Amino acid sequence: MVEYCVCGAVGLALTTVLALAFYSRLAAVAEPLGLLSSTAIVFAILSMWLLLWVVFGSIWEWRAGRLGLSEPPRG
Repeated sequence: MVEYCVCGAVGLALTTVLALAFYSRLAAVAEPLGLLSSTAIVFAILSMWLLLWVVFGSIWEWRAGRLGLSEPPRG
């Protein structure tokens, strides 16, 4: 459970840094959407956070040996 929270927090921190660094570009891309531009920006930032959370969680599980991608089952 701790690794789940840590991966979420790391993903959120990285998303915050990336969102602050690229906000002007993101706003420029979303500007043609008019009233939906703020919704598009929030959707993009939340999607990035969830994607990073899944990636960091998968890396954590792989490094811990619990993901099962290292070798096929023997039988």
